[in-house]
Amino acid sequence: MTTIGRRGGDVSMDEIAVAAGVSKPVLYAAFGDKAGMAEALAVHLAGRAEDQLIARVVTAGNVDPEAGLRFAIDILISLVTDQPQVYGFLVRSMRENDRGLLDNALVRTLHSRVLSLIGPLTPETDPALLSVLAHGMFGFVFASVESWHESGVPARSGLVDMLVTVVMTSFQNIGVPVPALPQKG
Repeated sequence: MTTIGRRGGDVSMDEIAVAAGVSKPVLYAAFGDKAGMAEALAVHLAGRAEDQLIARVVTAGNVDPEAGLRFAIDILISLVTDQPQVYGFLVRSMRENDRGLLDNALVRTLHSRVLSLIGPLTPETDPALLSVLAHGMFGFVFASVESWHESGVPARSGLVDMLVTVVMTSFQNIGVPVPALPQKG
């Protein structure tokens, strides 16, 4: 992670092997390729975030979906702003593999955690629909954070507030009838 942080997404497996003090065949045996390394890194980062979230839940004494979501979004923003090279490595790996954007460790891990947070908000909703919507929200949040990172507007706290509001409101309103749009002419 340190080498990726220093060199960015274009870091070679040779550079990573040298920094880790192992041979390149050892890296390939452990990870398969860069995509495999990105998978392992994503699992590590997601586990670290999950440990932090569990510590906050233990301190608070309850599971508050809004607070959990706020924390998750803030962790994502921290990754993008504090470790842009690592984030770039992960995203590049997601976009370059032939398995699709949703088939990677970071998305799978976040998806399962988001479902555990939003499930109680929509107890009557089909779990398959919730899964699809959670993937869509994941894409929305990632795109919003990337756009924000480019512009810096609004302030970080404002972005977190708005994203939490959109996600919470959206899931709380699943099943609420949507008014019909007026018909033209």
